[in-house]
Amino acid sequence: MVDKAKYINYLNKAEEFLDVANAALKQSKNNAAVANAVHSAINAIDSLAVFYFGKRHAGKHEDAIGAIKGALKNSEYDEISKQFGGLMELKNEAEYQPNMIGER
Repeated sequence: MVDKAKYINYLNKAEEFLDVANAALKQSKNNAAVANAVHSAINAIDSLAVFYFGKRHAGKHEDAIGAIKGALKNSEYDEISKQFGGLMELKNEAEYQPNMIGER
């Protein structure tokens, strides 16, 4: 369990990673932008999970979205889950594959 008051720390981390992702993107450092965007999303999910349930995800990054199931309307969860899945596909490409991420 995590003290629910700590949700703000995860939110602040999410914003910090997003700031770095945007800075990397402006410098055409696309792989770093994707990696930081992924960590921003994971911390945002942890923030919601801690706020609503008092716990954060611990496990594979791909499964983090499940930590907020039940905290949002089904339609909101489905949309966020879809976006998160797309981001996780980019994560694998940016961090583990030999090709460089393009501007897209």
